Amino acid sequence: MFNGIRLEKGKLVVEDKEYNLISGEVHYWRIPKESWCIVLDRVKELGLKIVSTYVPWNYHELEPGKYDFTGETSPQRDLDGFLSLCKKKGLLVLIRPGPYIYSEMPWAGVPEYAAKYHRMHPKFLEYAERWITAVAETVVRHQYPKGSIVLLQADNELDTWEHLYGDQLGLYGGDGLFQKWLRKKYSRIEELNEAWGTKYTDFSEVKAWQTRPEPPINPYLKRYLDFCEFKEWYCTELASLFIKMYRDRGVHVPIYLNTYPWGHPQNFIEFRRVADLIGIDVYLKNMIPEEELVSFSLMLKYLKATVDIAWSAEFECGIWHDWHYGAGVLEPQHYRYMAFLGLMFGLVGWNWYMLVNRDNWYFSPINEWGRVRKDLYPTFKKIVEVYSKISPSDNKILSDLSIVVTRDHIWGIRSKWAKEFFSELHRNYLDFNVYEPLVDNIRGRLLLYIGSNYIKKHYLRNILKAVEEGSILLVFGEFPALDDSGEPLEEAKSFHVEPIASMGGGTYLLGIKKNSISFSTDKVLIYDPHEVKGEPLVIERIYEPKIDEEKVYSQLVSRKRTVAGYMVTHGAGKVIVLGVKPTVGLLEKIMELLDIPIYCRSQVPGVLSSIHMDEDKYLLFIANTVNKTLSTKIEINVHALNLEDKEELLLEDLTEGKTYKLTAKELSEKYCLLKGKDVKIMMFRRK
Repeated sequence: MFNGIRLEKGKLVVEDKEYNLISGEVHYWRIPKESWCIVLDRVKELGLKIVSTYVPWNYHELEPGKYDFTGETSPQRDLDGFLSLCKKKGLLVLIRPGPYIYSEMPWAGVPEYAAKYHRMHPKFLEYAERWITAVAETVVRHQYPKGSIVLLQADNELDTWEHLYGDQLGLYGGDGLFQKWLRKKYSRIEELNEAWGTKYTDFSEVKAWQTRPEPPINPYLKRYLDFCEFKEWYCTELASLFIKMYRDRGVHVPIYLNTYPWGHPQNFIEFRRVADLIGIDVYLKNMIPEEELVSFSLMLKYLKATVDIAWSAEFECGIWHDWHYGAGVLEPQHYRYMAFLGLMFGLVGWNWYMLVNRDNWYFSPINEWGRVRKDLYPTFKKIVEVYSKISPSDNKILSDLSIVVTRDHIWGIRSKWAKEFFSELHRNYLDFNVYEPLVDNIRGRLLLYIGSNYIKKHYLRNILKAVEEGSILLVFGEFPALDDSGEPLEEAKSFHVEPIASMGGGTYLLGIKKNSISFSTDKVLIYDPHEVKGEPLVIERIYEPKIDEEKVYSQLVSRKRTVAGYMVTHGAGKVIVLGVKPTVGLLEKIMELLDIPIYCRSQVPGVLSSIHMDEDKYLLFIANTVNKTLSTKIEINVHALNLEDKEELLLEDLTEGKTYKLTAKELSEKYCLLKGKDVKIMMFRRK
């Protein structure tokens, strides 16, 4: 609780009044002061109750140590007046005073003299502290309950920016922060040499290995991981320093941090330990092509798995100059599609950046004079209307499938099968959550691991603890058995077996729990039946000759039985290792054999479906990711939702504004017609 403010179940609670975490960015200094009033009116007319703004250091600083926050030198510098106007309009404020803001400002928003140093350089910290001391006076005067500021962002997308400050940081040798961090981790140069396989004589000789190694297990892996850990330490340490500066100067509202969408070098888990809220920044190409759809889904689900509130601090609302060439013209339908997909993937809210247009920016629904774009503004109003009906909080995505994602996967150390599998998963969609073993937040009955054959010891321990307590771990390929130095893990000995051979692709029958399923794959790992752990998993090759001369080959290999995996009981759960390339079809069949329900499923490739549960209601999301109109049948497992066939339900189509009465049986096979690149959202509950 911060002077009557708290963040709870996906909401901002001020005293006892709940606010949805949805807002829009308005840059007062980029708007004529005479337009502030009408601009804020247009924001309110959308249905928003919160605005957000940066405060640019290099604009308010007239000379080092001298500032204007009241508009004495220019009306647009009147931060004090803008915050007073927000309070008068009844708008809450998220304030973002840096030090850095980026925002297409010269030197990313800091003065030129400060930009010469990396952020943790003593000189930069000295200058930044002077700025924070000055701007905090205005912030404190306008923070709740005196004013309307309810959240503060400390700095912006904290980063090492090694492409600029690599030499200062010591990434190419010398005596920088990188060397100081290594000394703390390894104590002696001999320890570092043993871990890295190097022959340095002094820490000043050490250079950072900044390139992801291929394949993962090679002599440079440990060096690369240390570089990644250093960057995350740097960002978290800086976050702590800036947060403390604001707190020491009287800021008592919740403080949040924003991050890149891919989760590195800003570590969500560590950031959450030092800040009150974490938000990712999301910018996508028009209509979200498939590769961006996959990353959008994975990062939102990873965010939901690692922090208590899945929120976007910058949610695309227009695009900056230069990137508009890559993003394309952002159409009204793009904003609707992106927002509703975000809700489907687990977001509870966002801050639209930029809701109001400015210099170096395109495609916002409100311009600098308070005029609205007639093609965009109604779309945003509809999004807010649907969002408000849902009022998303801590909705539970109903899926008993959780895909294991670790920090190393975020750093790019992944299975060679991962990219192809995730693309297929989003074409032939099975809904899923992400499981981050360090947090243990969303633990499914089935944990799917398709990482590399190396894993850190503490990750494996946590995964096996989940299995011991009842989860089933399904590993495609080999069970991960090596640590980040390439040494065997003691914890893996009961579960890892080296394959003795591999076979090519084809169609196979797999036996699990006295049942058989057929599948096709392009590679199978073969295990010695005398060495496998637990129960062997046997496959049979099905070879159908296409021409007469293939009959002899069919006689040689068809129905040949081979051990391609094994199943080990561990506590109340099981570990299943299957030495084949993962496919969605095979995964679906395995889930059926293991009695793990699939709550909803589209019968048409490219159509995604998801069910969320929130207290007494359910939300059904159906997304057409193809750029053409599709008709689809959604199969809903009403029995897994504890609904009886004859139960009467009320279903409201939130996107169309229509309400229906139907039985659970009728709901179980829902037919939909979906426009291209659109999402339908329906809410249903017992009558």
